[in-house]
Amino acid sequence: MERTVVAGKKEKGDTLITLSTHTGANEIHIISPVLDLFGSHIRSSVELTLQELQVANVLVLVEDCQALDCVTRARMKCAIERLYRGYGV
Repeated sequence: MERTVVAGKKEKGDTLITLSTHTGANEIHIISPVLDLFGSHIRSSVELTLQELQVANVLVLVEDCQALDCVTRARMKCAIERLYRGYGV
């Protein structure tokens, strides 16, 4: 059964993370007005958070609104906690 959770908001300085269970390898999709400049950094922050928390088989959608790295990582951790603790939407 697929589960989907969200964390964050779509407002300046924040990021909205949508995390879903997924069959296969992790997939990361990023939407950002600064994708050309910071897309690889956003991706590496998401990947690092997934690795640190040993999360596999998820689909991640990052809707970035120019959030700082610490905000992106905090939203990722919140979404992962919700996904595995059962606080879905």
